[in-house]
Amino acid sequence: MLALVKVDAAPGLVRLHAAPADTNGRAGSADFTIDAQLIPAGTMKMSGLLLGTIGPNGMAPKMAFTDEAEAVVSFDLYGTTTAAISTALELALTPDGPAIKTGDLQLGKTSEAEHYLAVGKIDIKDLKPGDYVVRATFQIADTPPGKAYRTLRKLK
Repeated sequence: MLALVKVDAAPGLVRLHAAPADTNGRAGSADFTIDAQLIPAGTMKMSGLLLGTIGPNGMAPKMAFTDEAEAVVSFDLYGTTTAAISTALELALTPDGPAIKTGDLQLGKTSEAEHYLAVGKIDIKDLKPGDYVVRATFQIADTPPGKAYRTLRKLK
């Protein structure tokens, strides 16, 4: 089960404590430290990555994949530029390892000024079960790129 919870927090490190219980009343808990900051990308900033699938109601967040043919990846961009941009979407075994799959990112405007959405897909139908790293890179001209990472878990 995936539960999405919105938490308002100031930028910086945020400690999240989750204490769920199953339908039989058995409880567990976990602590996570989250870096709630936008990632610099030249004159713009990018959010972290969201993984999911496309369903009848649009994108549905997903953390573990089974029989899906592809994973959808998205992130937000804030700011503006008139310089040339480049993007990359890759799947690898490790954060710094070679890409074993690539995808294309499409950039689109949102209804909010200086807010854009990047969306891409990566083919995962033939992946063996295990954990993989999805990497997205956004770069403006010759400035240092913004890079975001997310773990993709393939169950079967």
